[in-house]
Amino acid sequence: MTMASAVAFRTLIALVPLVIFGLALIGVLGLGDVWTDTLGPEVEDRVQPTVYFAIDVSVQEILSSGAGALLLFAGLLLLWDVTWGIKAVIVSLNRIREVEERRSPTRLVAVAVGLALAVGGCVLASVLLVTVLPRALGGWAVVPAWAGVVVFLFCAVWLLFSFAPAQGEPPGWASAGAVLVVAGWVLTSLAYGAWIGISSYASPAGVLLAFLLLTTYLLVSSVILLAGFELDEQARRRAR
Repeated sequence: MTMASAVAFRTLIALVPLVIFGLALIGVLGLGDVWTDTLGPEVEDRVQPTVYFAIDVSVQEILSSGAGALLLFAGLLLLWDVTWGIKAVIVSLNRIREVEERRSPTRLVAVAVGLALAVGGCVLASVLLVTVLPRALGGWAVVPAWAGVVVFLFCAVWLLFSFAPAQGEPPGWASAGAVLVVAGWVLTSLAYGAWIGISSYASPAGVLLAFLLLTTYLLVSSVILLAGFELDEQARRRAR
């Protein structure tokens, strides 16, 4: 649980630059109507008017101004935070595999940055697929969007299981552990998304509950990741 908590904590920190990066990207691409027509109304229905006014002013400022510099800054900050998250994953997987980290500091940083870019890209693509594609193409795109999400998540898990541990041994694209992780992530994300759809943040208690559930969601997702690697590690040891 300690290892999962460390991973979840680093992921929580990375959410702040992720939101800024996403808004700046929307501004650079000229997709301000995504906030005005889709995201904004969803937020407005769940918070107090004064809170939404402050949020909307901040978002509109990002969208209307030159967001290129902000996009670069948020991207670098996001890469920094995700890299630290990957390093927490590396430490956790090494402990599960019971191996000592012998890679040089330079190589370890290179591996962490590379995984941060690759895994972060897979996760970001999954989020964009499930949120943007159905709205852009209609309800029929939900099924192919989720199929794409599954593919990207399998890629992310394979990358972590193959290259994060000090003694990497690729487990295969659809190992038992990878299936557990992807299925667990999809189910927990659906449950969390369903709660977001009916929740309200109009009271302090609602905001506190939202934060508690967010941290719980990240912690459960981290536990699922480590449990999947443990499952594959046990299978690897039995196969020796």
